[in-house]
Amino acid sequence: MSADSPPADAARLSPDFLLADREEPPPEASRRIQAILENIPHLVLLLDLDGRVRTANRGLLNLDRGELAGRMLWEILPGVEEDELRSLLRSAAEDLKHVEFYCEAPGTEGGAVHLSNSVGPVSLDGRLDSLVLVSRDTTHGRRVEKTLRRLAEAVEQTHESVVITDAEGAIQYVNPAFEAITGYTREEALGENPRILKSGLQDQAFYEDLWNTISGGKPWKGRFSNRRRDGTVYIEETAISPVKDPRGRIVSYVAVKREITEKLDLEAKFQQSQKLESIGRLAAGIAHEINTPIQYVSDNTVFLKRAFGLLINAMHGFEQLLEAAGRDTLTPEALREAERAARMTKVDFLLKQVPRAVEQSIEGLERVAHIVGAMKEFSHPNQGRMQPLDLAHAIETTVTVSRNEWKYVAEVETDFDPELPPVPCRRNEINQVLLNLIVNAAQAIAELTDGGSAGKGRITIETRCEDDLAVIRIGDTGPGVPEQIRELIFEPFFTTKKVGKGTGQGLAIARHVVVEKHGGELLVESEPGSGSVFVIMLPLEQEPQGEET
Repeated sequence: MSADSPPADAARLSPDFLLADREEPPPEASRRIQAILENIPHLVLLLDLDGRVRTANRGLLNLDRGELAGRMLWEILPGVEEDELRSLLRSAAEDLKHVEFYCEAPGTEGGAVHLSNSVGPVSLDGRLDSLVLVSRDTTHGRRVEKTLRRLAEAVEQTHESVVITDAEGAIQYVNPAFEAITGYTREEALGENPRILKSGLQDQAFYEDLWNTISGGKPWKGRFSNRRRDGTVYIEETAISPVKDPRGRIVSYVAVKREITEKLDLEAKFQQSQKLESIGRLAAGIAHEINTPIQYVSDNTVFLKRAFGLLINAMHGFEQLLEAAGRDTLTPEALREAERAARMTKVDFLLKQVPRAVEQSIEGLERVAHIVGAMKEFSHPNQGRMQPLDLAHAIETTVTVSRNEWKYVAEVETDFDPELPPVPCRRNEINQVLLNLIVNAAQAIAELTDGGSAGKGRITIETRCEDDLAVIRIGDTGPGVPEQIRELIFEPFFTTKKVGKGTGQGLAIARHVVVEKHGGELLVESEPGSGSVFVIMLPLEQEPQGEET
C-alpha cells in the first residue's frame, strides 16, 4: 500500500451509523466509532455516488460536520475542477477501485494545505452504496520534498565536488563536479573508497588523523594532494562531516571539496611578484649596502698593489747589495742607493698599513657575503611546504635585507626567546610578512621624524613562546594607527601612504599568509602618538597536510 493510500479498512466501514434511513447501531458503539473517526488525523468524507457529503469527521478543514454535510465535494475542495472530480468519482465507482489525486484546500489556521486524496467504493450487501474519501495533509512533506529537490539540484549544479559515503567509507553518491574534476564517472566511483584518488603525497599518519577525527564524530578540514584518473595531481580543500541518525550513530560522511590548484598557482605567482616588487624596492639600498664595503676593498686593493710594487723595487735593491757583497765589490755608492730605495719604499709604514688593509678587506668581503647570503636566503622559494623555521634567524636575515630602509631613521633592537622551538612555517612567505612589517615600521617612523632629520626612532622585534603559540611582536615609535582605520589597514588596496609609496597589498597579504596559510593571527596594538605593535601568532603545531604547490 502506498504512503498516500487510506487505511485498508476505510472502504469497508459500514455507514449504518451515519445514515438516518437505516437502523442505527447501539448508541455506545456509534459514539465509539464517531470518536475514532474524529481522532483520525486525516479528513474522512462519506459521499453519495453524486459526490455529495453525507457526513464527515472534523479532519483538516476549518469546517465542522454540520457545515460539510450536504455539500458537494468540489465545494469543499475548490482546488479541483468539478468536471475533474466527477470523472474521478465515476472512475472509482465504475472500476470499484481507489483513485488517488492531489489538491489544495483552505487550512484550519488560514492559508492552503496540500492534500493527498484517495477515493474508493463502499459496498453493502454486495452492492455499491457510497464512496469514501480520505485526505492526508502533505503540506509539510511537500515542502520538505521541494526543499530536498532544490538541495539536490543545487548539489548537482555546484562547482564544488560533493561525495557521500556510508559509515565504512564506501562511496554512495558523487555529483557531476566530482566527475569533471577527478575524471571518474559516477558509475566507476560508486561502491569504491575515496582512496582511489590517493596520490601518495600524504603519509599514513595524515589519513589516520583524518579518520580518527571523523569517526569520533567531529568534522575535519584540510587539504589533499589527490590524483585524477589520468594520473595528474591536483590540490583540493576539503571539509568532511559525519552524519548521525537520531540515536547519535554515524551512518554516513559528507565531503565537500573545492579544487584550488589553479588558485594556489596564482597566489604563488602573485606573492612572488609582490616579493620581487619588494626586492626591487630594496635593490638600491642593498646596492648601497654592498657598495660601501666593496669601495674600501677596492681602495685597499689599489693600495696593496702599489705597496707590493714598492716592496718589489726595494727587494731588487737588496738583491743587488747581496750580490755585490758576495763578489766583495760593495761600494759606498751602492749602499747609498739602497738606503734611498728603502726610504722611498717606506717599509715601516707598509709594515703597519698592509695588515690593516688586508683585515679591512676581509671584513668588507665578509660583509658583502653576509648581505648576499641574506638576499639569497630571503628570496629562495621553499615550494610552499611547512618546514621547521628558526624565527630568530629568519628575523635577523630580514633585518639585514631591509637595513637600508631603516638605518637612516631608526635603530633596531631584537629580543629573542631562547626557549622558542623551531616553528612550522612556509619560510619564504613568513619572510615576506616580516619584511612588510619592518619596512612599514621604518616608513611610519620616517613620517614622524621627517626622514630621520628630527632624530632616529626605534624598531623593536621580540619573540616569545606563549602556551602553544609562537608570538612575534614588531613595534615602532611612529605616529600610531588611528582607531577608525585599525581594521581597514588589513583590507586589500587600503593605504594611507601617498601615491606611489604603497599598493595597499602588504598588510592584506601578511594577514592572508598568517591567518589562511598558517592558521594564526595578525593583530595591531596602537595608540595615536605612541607608535604601533604588530603581533603575529603562529601555532607551534600544524595539522598534517599535503604539499602545496
